[in-house]
Amino acid sequence: RSPSRGLGDVYKRQKQSASFTQTFNHLTEESIITGNIIGWHANNRDDFSYYLDINNKLSNKLDDPHPSQWNELSSYRKTFKSFDGSFLELDKDSLDKPLLIFYPSGENSGGVINIYFSEYEQEITINSNGKVQIEIISY
Repeated sequence: RSPSRGLGDVYKRQKQSASFTQTFNHLTEESIITGNIIGWHANNRDDFSYYLDINNKLSNKLDDPHPSQWNELSSYRKTFKSFDGSFLELDKDSLDKPLLIFYPSGENSGGVINIYFSEYEQEITINSNGKVQIEIISY
């Protein structure tokens, strides 16, 4: 593998990380401003957000001015672990319930997304206070 290709991969991962941070920050702000509960859904290919009704059912789809680069990662295995300990392997059918829920208080349900690349793993932790931490784990 050439060094320039390696740097390109690092840059691409940093750009993807920034897009997740922007998306989750936007959802936090949108929930606070509107007073609505928002759910972020994702499967292996796509992600989207909805306002949720009182029963956590989908209400109105939310347009995201900071689209994530989730669909560019469709060829990689992804998992989600919530802070309550539940674990989900993201596949093509994982859209039935939100992975993250954002509350008007500024908090969210939190969790950890792992993306498994061929040479390393990217771990994205979304803390319940809205802070996003991204770590690269080498194999």
